[in-house]
Amino acid sequence: MKSYIFITTEGYTFQPESELIEPDIENCQVIGFARGIDEKDAFQNLIKENPYLFDTTFDELICLELKHTHYDKYAQRFCLASYRRDELTKELGDDYKLIISDIDAGGGATIDLYYDKQTGKVKEEKAFADKTILSVELTVDEFDPDNYGDEGAEFLKKINIV
Repeated sequence: MKSYIFITTEGYTFQPESELIEPDIENCQVIGFARGIDEKDAFQNLIKENPYLFDTTFDELICLELKHTHYDKYAQRFCLASYRRDELTKELGDDYKLIISDIDAGGGATIDLYYDKQTGKVKEEKAFADKTILSVELTVDEFDPDNYGDEGAEFLKKINIV
C-alpha cells in the first residue's frame, strides 16, 4: 500500500501570532493522511478513518502520493527563522558558519552556535519565544561548553578544538 496526503485550497489559515482579520498568506490546508492501493482507495480509507469530514464544509480535496510509506520518518524539516538568520549573517559580510542549531534554552528559547574560523570567534544567537534575538560574540577561550549541555562539547568537536 502507498501513502497519500490530502490537502485543500479551500478555507483560510493564518500565520502564527497574526492579528489581522483577513488571512495574510495563501496556502493549502492538510486534511489528512491515508494509505491505499491507489488514490481512490486511499480516499475511501481517509473517509472511513475520519467520518467527521462530512461535517465540514470542505469539498475539493487534492490527493498527492508521498514518496515514502513511512513519510514521517523521512520528513525533512526546515526552520525559516534559522534560515533568515543565516541569510542576514551572510549579508553582514562576516564569515560565521552555523555549527549547531536549535539548542533548547528553556522557556521556548533556542540557541544557535556559529563559528568564524578566521577570527576564532564564537557567536551565540538566542531566539526567544517572542521572536526577539540576542546575539553575543565570544572568543573560543571565553566559550564555556558546560553552558550548552552535550551540544557544547559537540560544538568544540565540530570546530576541532577538543
